[in-house]
Amino acid sequence: TAMLQKWKMQENEIGVVKIEDTSYQVFYFLLEYLYTSQLSKSADIHQVVELLRLSDKFLLDHLKRLCETPITKYINVENVVSFY
Repeated sequence: TAMLQKWKMQENEIGVVKIEDTSYQVFYFLLEYLYTSQLSKSADIHQVVELLRLSDKFLLDHLKRLCETPITKYINVENVVSFY
C-alpha cells in the first residue's frame, strides 16, 4: 500500500486492488511466475493463453515468451479461431 499512498486512488482508500479481467487461477499462475520465474506445469492451454494476455498487460516479457512456446505447439489451422 505504500506505493498507492502517493496518489489519491480508490485502492488506497479501501486497501484492495481489484483485478477483474482474469480468473483467480490464472492470477495465481502469474504470482507463481513472479516467485519462481517459471511457467506452471499445471496450467492448461486456455489458461496459458489468458496468462499471455495478462503478462502483456503487466509488461512481463519473459513470461510472454514462456507462454508462447506451448501455444505455438498447440495452435493449428483448425483451432486458431478459438483463441481470438
